[in-house]
Amino acid sequence: MQGLGVLVAMTGRFIWSMEFTPLRLRNISNALLSITWPLGTCTLILICYLVLNWKYAVGIVSIVGLLCYIPLIFCPESPRYFAFHRKEKEALEILNRMARFYKNPPLPAESLEMDQTSKKQNILKQLKDFFVFPAMLRRTVFLMLCWFVVSLFYYGLSFGWHKMGKNIFASQGFACLSEVVAVTVSLALISQAGRKRTMIMVFLGIGIFFGISIIDHKISSTWTVQQVGCLIVIIFIAAGFSTIYLYTAELSPTSHRGLIMSLCSGTARVGSFIGPYIIHLYDYLDREVVMGIFGGVGLLGAIGTFFLLEDSTGVDIPETPSDIQGTKRLEEEDEEDPE
Repeated sequence: MQGLGVLVAMTGRFIWSMEFTPLRLRNISNALLSITWPLGTCTLILICYLVLNWKYAVGIVSIVGLLCYIPLIFCPESPRYFAFHRKEKEALEILNRMARFYKNPPLPAESLEMDQTSKKQNILKQLKDFFVFPAMLRRTVFLMLCWFVVSLFYYGLSFGWHKMGKNIFASQGFACLSEVVAVTVSLALISQAGRKRTMIMVFLGIGIFFGISIIDHKISSTWTVQQVGCLIVIIFIAAGFSTIYLYTAELSPTSHRGLIMSLCSGTARVGSFIGPYIIHLYDYLDREVVMGIFGGVGLLGAIGTFFLLEDSTGVDIPETPSDIQGTKRLEEEDEEDPE
């Protein structure tokens, strides 16, 4: 049940925020959302370090989780969602609430561009669309694999730090700091290189540094090449998490974004279940085998991203599956607008 709650909360908040965020701020918004994960993990590590009784620790975390629902009471629905479902009145009401907040004049009803071809679909019709629009199917299947792989890496390391360092709290703490660095790095990379190139560099980095972690060498009395390599790898993995959320949301049409993000997030949960078991191979096989598996899969991810995914940098979010077939790069009108 806790896993279901995390899946819905993480996926839902990201979809909701992306549909509110304009093109020029999407990368920054994504970074702000992504950095909450390592900060929350650091807080959890601190709680577990100070509160040794696991029941009290779980109780504290549960109270914090319940308090997070209070702001949701005041959060509006996405106007993009209402516009797609031809609920003009509701969409206009939310947009005017935002206009009043920023002290702008209200929007006239005729300023809305409603999608006259859209219609409400149940999940079976949405699934059928994957076969009607093969481009959406190809994107979604590979994105699901990417989510699976990134989650496999992340949770494989998260549950395996005790095998790589003597103090699990210190190892997890350094990993969290690496994730904070990763969000900053991914923000810069996405801005300069774009979504697709960033994902390729992330997978290449994962493959290379997992390969370096195979080296059996002591740097000092407390640090080994494996530990340093894995700390660097976690930077690429966390950057992959940050990037793939944004990349998937931008490649998915509004009409199917909730379904696609849920499928990808659900696949990631499968990876999170398998990851800790793979790290247990340490108990039966040489660590070179485990690091080799992770590194090889990372390199395959880079190759697949290069050939199977399009770059979404500077491209408007598609509204329907038919928009995927011929997306056009936007002019940077927002930068020219003095407001």
